[in-house]
Amino acid sequence: MVLALAAPGCGRKDEGRAGAAAASPAACGPCTATLASWAVTPFAPGRHMFVDLDCPGAAARLNGRVEYTSVALREDYESPDDRRLAGRVGRMTLGRHLRPAFHSGDASTVPVRIEETYTITCDQAEVLRADRVFSARYALLGTNSSSGLRRALEAAGMKIPDRILSAGGALGEFPGIDLDPGPEIPRAQWARYGVLAR
Repeated sequence: MVLALAAPGCGRKDEGRAGAAAASPAACGPCTATLASWAVTPFAPGRHMFVDLDCPGAAARLNGRVEYTSVALREDYESPDDRRLAGRVGRMTLGRHLRPAFHSGDASTVPVRIEETYTITCDQAEVLRADRVFSARYALLGTNSSSGLRRALEAAGMKIPDRILSAGGALGEFPGIDLDPGPEIPRAQWARYGVLAR
């Protein structure tokens, strides 16, 4: 169980002009993406993963944390009339961090473990940050934050360490990493699932 606390791509060619140059690398990265995790409870091995993005210069607008959870924890969520559509796996509101239920301090004080560090392009950072809602319902030991983050990392062309991929299952460190969160729900349908995307 976790608690919620309270632009155009950089480096893409200008498609309007043939042969236009890409943005200079100095203005657009590369970015560092740090995959980290924290313990969900002090009594079990399960861990919650997230990615912190750090891009220099003009690409600093991409900086911040990317993590997945139940969309019920987003600040733009309102419980849908049809309860069968509630609580899908989705990206957390940017700028809002999750923390363990047992941790009473600010989310920034939660002890974390670095799992992997990547050097990525701005385009990859854009893909990783993209807002997504999946068709699977969130379940702590089922399709969950690990399922959603894996899909986002893979969409950005980022390889997840084998030791994480092999640590799924209810008794593993990353339950849900081996489960499919289902197809992405088209943004035009998010309101049916309670995500108003203000």
